[in-house]
Amino acid sequence: MADEVKTSGVDLEKAPLDQVMQELGADAKTGLSASEAQARLQKYGANALEEKEESFTHKLVHAFMGPIEYMIEAAAIISAIIGHWDDFIIGTTSLSSCYC
Repeated sequence: MADEVKTSGVDLEKAPLDQVMQELGADAKTGLSASEAQARLQKYGANALEEKEESFTHKLVHAFMGPIEYMIEAAAIISAIIGHWDDFIIGTTSLSSCYC
């Protein structure tokens, strides 16, 4: 993780704009120079959030969660219990087709 900006104990969220700009070494009218912006980019990294990829297992589990999926699962289980195997196969097939 990139280094955090060190301030002199000032709460930058509540401080006046002048004080924030002074703490960060910036100018509200002109901003940062290109060289200062490049130096900060090197030191702190890009101002971007990392996207966390969802695992295959997580996607698979969530494909079978939801009110409609629960009803299909219940119908398939009941069909299997009472021996209606055609309905059971149709239910499980429709469930497996939900996962894309």
